Amino acid sequence: MTLLPILLRLFLAVQQYPNDALNAVTPSGWNLVYQNQQASSTNVYGYMGYTVLSSYDVNKCTSKCTAINGCSSVNIYYERDPTVTPTDSNPNPASKAVIKCVFWGGAVTAASATNNGQYREQFHVVIAGSNGYASNSVATPAGYQPGIALGTSAINSPLDCNGAGNFMTAKYFTSGPFDVGRCAAACSAQSTYNRQYPRRDGTFDTCQFFNTYILYNNSVPVGQTCALYNETWPAAFATNNGQYRGNDKFTINYSWAFSNTTGGLDKPVGCTNPTRPK
Repeated sequence: MTLLPILLRLFLAVQQYPNDALNAVTPSGWNLVYQNQQASSTNVYGYMGYTVLSSYDVNKCTSKCTAINGCSSVNIYYERDPTVTPTDSNPNPASKAVIKCVFWGGAVTAASATNNGQYREQFHVVIAGSNGYASNSVATPAGYQPGIALGTSAINSPLDCNGAGNFMTAKYFTSGPFDVGRCAAACSAQSTYNRQYPRRDGTFDTCQFFNTYILYNNSVPVGQTCALYNETWPAAFATNNGQYRGNDKFTINYSWAFSNTTGGLDKPVGCTNPTRPK
């Protein structure tokens, strides 16, 4: 048996790492997404950097995330790192255990914990005691009711009594942290545009509601979607769980719905809302 596998097995055999991960208390306002993995998250939307902690302190990790504008989730774990940078002349230096707290602008998922380390020269980076946490709240934009968490589903609204749809448009963002504020801004901009360019009869729809979420293609985040509507829909209509497009599987996560508290809805005369589920 070579020296390298022995060193790796010794690192992964340290009982403190799983103990810390399994005994960690989930902070108030956060959800435990995965626990005690030997891999860290990758392919999460909105990477926002990391910090090194002196102890496996989930509260400190999540508190640091809260202090960062746009941070929505964290990944805390032990990592086997080299004490010096590996080089050709010293390809496998001595190791040390580092506790990392990684910040993300989107939500970590169990499927995102796939980074089980890598080689730096002959030095093998290894991960243990990896826990992922996602915030269970987002900031409420001005002029909106507090958001409703829809999890892994999106709104699928029916047609109204005249056979007209109430979906207005969708906006997509592929960089930066998850931010409901830009959806609110898009909603307001759509209302302004519709007022400036009404229908021939002078009527127009205003944006009253948006559903925002992270869209995934085969578990890889594509970006943040903002779906805009001229009517508010309750969580009972969150029945869109994704779809296949050829061999690609599109899924949804970190879905939130916000209803506007300002302005009115211009509906055709004599039209009533669709029957809503009880």
